[in-house]
Amino acid sequence: MKKPSSAIALLTLSLAAIGLSACGSSDVTTMTLQQGQPVIHNPTAKAVADQPFPGYHASLSENGKLVGVLVGARQVALDAADLKLLSRALKPDGYDSAAGDQFMLMNTLVFEFGDNNSIMAQGPSVIATAGNARTAVGKPLVRAIVGGTGKYKFAHGQLTSTRNADGGFTQVLEFKN
Repeated sequence: MKKPSSAIALLTLSLAAIGLSACGSSDVTTMTLQQGQPVIHNPTAKAVADQPFPGYHASLSENGKLVGVLVGARQVALDAADLKLLSRALKPDGYDSAAGDQFMLMNTLVFEFGDNNSIMAQGPSVIATAGNARTAVGKPLVRAIVGGTGKYKFAHGQLTSTRNADGGFTQVLEFKN
């Protein structure tokens, strides 16, 4: 009986390595960005069910260096009455029955880094209707990273946005590319 040649053994090992690499990479990129206070495009727009919220933009920095701009838009997905009905079946992230009337927004955020390199995130947030309708300070919001362009064209993962006391946000992007 012949012993397998070293070429066959090498081929078997190579195929096993290729098979394992095809199972997916566990490499996750984490970017922690500081977002400046958002500039609202139309600050007089009201948050009502049949009108979109105004768009906004803000600077993005990493380690004190300007790296891009965030462009976003929000639209009312559920008004206060519909959100109360939904909250009977499940508790949407951010919903607080003691906070009074609230509504759910659908958010689209584009992190633009120049040279056709961007990351897009989308997802809901719950905001109180009273006061200035802003995200609570220190309360993280989680949204999906749904894609990107350029060097981020295969990006998918999670964005965690936390409002800072100065009105800006800490944006933590965790994604595979």
